[in-house]
Amino acid sequence: MENQNTPGSGKAVASLVLGILAILGGGLLLGIIGIVLGNQAKKSLAEAGAPITIAQAGFICSVVGTVLGSILFIFIFIPAIIGITGAVLMGF
Repeated sequence: MENQNTPGSGKAVASLVLGILAILGGGLLLGIIGIVLGNQAKKSLAEAGAPITIAQAGFICSVVGTVLGSILFIFIFIPAIIGITGAVLMGF
C-alpha cells in the first residue's frame, strides 16, 4: 500500500482536481493554480522518491484547461466586449 503522507501528494491531488475543473469550464484561474501546484508536487514527490504520476496528470490537465480557457477568452469574450462597446458608442 502506498504511503499517503508523502510530501506533495495533497498538492498533486489538488492539481488534478483543479486541472479537471479547468477543462470543464473553470478556465484560466483554476488552470494556472493547478499548474503551480502540479509543478510543486512533482518536485516534492521526486525528492521523496515517490511516483509523480498524479502530479504529472494534474499538471497536464491544468495546462490543457488553461489553453482552452485562453482560447475561449480570445475568441468569445474579447469580441463580445468589443461588440458591446461598439453598440454603446453607436447609441443602441
